[in-house]
Amino acid sequence: MRRPDAIRAPGTTVPGAFAAKRPGLGLAAMVAVALVVGASGPARGTDPQPSPAPPIFLQAMDDVPLMTGLAERPAAGLVFETAAGRIVEAEAVSGPAAKLTTGRVMGFYRAALAALGWRLMGGGRFAREGEILSITTGAADKGLRVRFSLRPK
Repeated sequence: MRRPDAIRAPGTTVPGAFAAKRPGLGLAAMVAVALVVGASGPARGTDPQPSPAPPIFLQAMDDVPLMTGLAERPAAGLVFETAAGRIVEAEAVSGPAAKLTTGRVMGFYRAALAALGWRLMGGGRFAREGEILSITTGAADKGLRVRFSLRPK
């Protein structure tokens, strides 16, 4: 079993030699995510409403948006960065009030991730720039648990 070259906890930095090379979100991607999340202005002829907050991204994966109604559990996250690429685990949960379903969650991520350059592979798996992102859901205390797993190809 190969030991990872660098291990870090969420929110910490890694020396440049081990950091995975990936582009940041460009303006077009940020706008696309904002549209998917629903951050649009009021329709003509309606009273102005305050704009929704900009999209929030997972702490463990700063390029994967967090769907409204989900709360990330940072203690459940795990980040390894190696020369081969990053290995990341993250988890988010919803309460019963959010009334999220697997279908709604997966529909959101299909649209949001496509806007960010991820290609749907099927079965909750997405590919982009040498990485595979898997998203799974399950029941959690009268709500929904969403797990994110990122691996190099």
